[in-house]
Amino acid sequence: MTALDTRAAAKKRSHPYQVCRAFLLLAKPGIVLAVVLSGYAGMVLAGDRLPDPLPALYGSTSLLLTALGAALFNSLGDRRRDRSMQRLAQRSAALQLVGVPTVAAAAVTACCAGLVLAWQTLDPQVTLLVLVAVVSYALLYTRLLKPASHWAAVLGGIPGALPVLIGSAAVSPDFSPAAFWLFLVLLCWQPPHFWLLALAHLSDYRSAKIPVLPLVTSSAVTRCAILAAILALIPTSLGLCWFGPCSLGYGAGAAVLGAWFLATAKKRLPGGDTRPAFAVSILYLVCLLTLIIVDRAFP
Repeated sequence: MTALDTRAAAKKRSHPYQVCRAFLLLAKPGIVLAVVLSGYAGMVLAGDRLPDPLPALYGSTSLLLTALGAALFNSLGDRRRDRSMQRLAQRSAALQLVGVPTVAAAAVTACCAGLVLAWQTLDPQVTLLVLVAVVSYALLYTRLLKPASHWAAVLGGIPGALPVLIGSAAVSPDFSPAAFWLFLVLLCWQPPHFWLLALAHLSDYRSAKIPVLPLVTSSAVTRCAILAAILALIPTSLGLCWFGPCSLGYGAGAAVLGAWFLATAKKRLPGGDTRPAFAVSILYLVCLLTLIIVDRAFP
């Protein structure tokens, strides 16, 4: 590389727009927003109505900050495996652009700010749950479970579902049974969601030596597991109507969403291109959480 090329690369690295764009990629904004949405749904279920603005603001902001920090820690923890995965080439380039020390400092700052906010404004059990969620995702899932076992797709759903309980605790010291039920729904949603991603990028996971289910068993077994998991998810989501506070309107909407998810998976699994079904799994969760919020906001 010539001196002129080196100066051009350095100029690009110092450009604020490029750095902000790289941080955004590393922070996984889609996951962070899903965390905040699921936490808010937990608040709604805890009070069976829209929560009071102040605790909702504190709880949502704490979730936003800690989810952001945990996502940055995840990007750091996965950086060596990410280099082997073609679909994550942009994330690896973003980390190289920003630099590991800067990302680590931002991750620590965001997590500490979220924890301090929860400690100062909410019940202590909220702070404890937030801490458990961050540690279980950034350390237990990313560093220990993911590279060691295909069960990570199941156990990794726990930190992803904890925001529901965090949201519930933020507005009520007594955990809502309905929030626990939604926690179970998110646990059921995680495995088929991840297995669809694994099937879509199987060569990447093989290159990174991550023991996902289709590599440990087979693609055929994984396809059966996905359909079985979605079939379990549908009645679980309806439990908020049968045993919880949600209305029959929610039940109808949840059934339609579940049928859409199942039909898309059945259509796409035989052909091998599971990316559309993976996208539908994300839309399914967002729509289901929004449906819960709307149902309890306008009972």
